[in-house]
Amino acid sequence: MRGARGRPVRLPEVTAVALPVGGTSLFAFIGSVVRSQDPAHQQAQLGDGKAEERMRALYRGFVTDSANRAALGAAVKRVANSVGPVLFHCSAGKDRTGVLADTILRAVGVPSITVEGDYLLSNELRAGAGGGGRGRAASFGIRAPGPLVHSCGGQGGGAAGR
Repeated sequence: MRGARGRPVRLPEVTAVALPVGGTSLFAFIGSVVRSQDPAHQQAQLGDGKAEERMRALYRGFVTDSANRAALGAAVKRVANSVGPVLFHCSAGKDRTGVLADTILRAVGVPSITVEGDYLLSNELRAGAGGGGRGRAASFGIRAPGPLVHSCGGQGGGAAGR
């Protein structure tokens, strides 16, 4: 876990356990497309529903890839067998973390509508914290295409996994 300045945060009496779940190649790909700053290339790679399909594939991979299933299963077991509070996160805190939170909350009987509302709240909270996908990209001097913003926190993120 990293603090506001990107420095690692150490919490007393906390044991860190890394359980990597795939999906980082999508973020590397999107980053390279955005960094191109070429609207035609961005549109070709992410437009016309391509960004949404990449997100759907990412979510499917969380459960169809055997290594991802094993990592998510191990994370669920760690949470289930823990004594006391548990913190889990990923680099962005909405996709892999969201799938794990969704799985755990449903397993303990939280109603689907509550779980889905909580998951979709990430879009709102992330937009407020960084100005949304387009605002964050612009702050780095990057022109972010509409398809990127939609698929990476602009709106409807939870629907991609359903």
